[in-house]
Amino acid sequence: MTTTDALPELLPVLLQLLPPVGLFFAALGVLVLALRLLFVLGRAVTTSAQELFHGTERPPSRRPEHKAVAAARRAGAEDMRTAWLQWQLRPGTTPKAISELSTVPRTLAVTPRADWSVDQVRAHGAEVWALRPLAVTPAWRQKVDARLDWMAARVYDLADSPFDAARGQTSEQYLFHEDHQVRDAYLEGGTAAAERIMETITAARERVREDAAAEGAAAFLATQRNAAFDQLRNAYRPTRTRDAHAAWDAAAEDIGR
Repeated sequence: MTTTDALPELLPVLLQLLPPVGLFFAALGVLVLALRLLFVLGRAVTTSAQELFHGTERPPSRRPEHKAVAAARRAGAEDMRTAWLQWQLRPGTTPKAISELSTVPRTLAVTPRADWSVDQVRAHGAEVWALRPLAVTPAWRQKVDARLDWMAARVYDLADSPFDAARGQTSEQYLFHEDHQVRDAYLEGGTAAAERIMETITAARERVREDAAAEGAAAFLATQRNAAFDQLRNAYRPTRTRDAHAAWDAAAEDIGR
């Protein structure tokens, strides 16, 4: 018997199996719908419970207040530092405005000396102050600010003009703000800036001591070398045969005695 001949006999059997298969898929569909309904009802119950215990409105965002506090702290630090630099360097006496970008590296290439007078330090500091608008990159701005701090610290030690910290806390916008957190943040920023200024002064004094020590060491070594060269010249002229290294060693021994 071929497959084609057996097909009429199998057809009734296949028709008997269709109803159970259809019922299975129908039951599966009902189960999926029931699960979706339970999920939706669960979310609704959770939302209702949250509204019951916490209210229907969300708590107000605290971000605006935090931004105001942070802005006040930055303003306090900037006001204190600006007042300090202006008082020490007197930048308003700059004779001319600087507009060329190339003047930034040229001016910063000048090495401040420890023996500069107050007027020389202030003049250089005023020139560097005029460069601030041109220092647009973070690297150049950092160099300019570091030079300004260094010059202001030197003026502090050389000039007889004490700085009044009250000059650095004059912003009515923050001093009389309705939010006490903003007021406190403004004062805290000024305190932090004052502490950094004192650290800068300490670092500047240490640098002056190091520069003086280096200059003294260079002068001492120059004296030693000059004496050695003189000894070598005097020892070489009479004999013309004396070893140069021996003359150098002899001169070094005489200096070390």
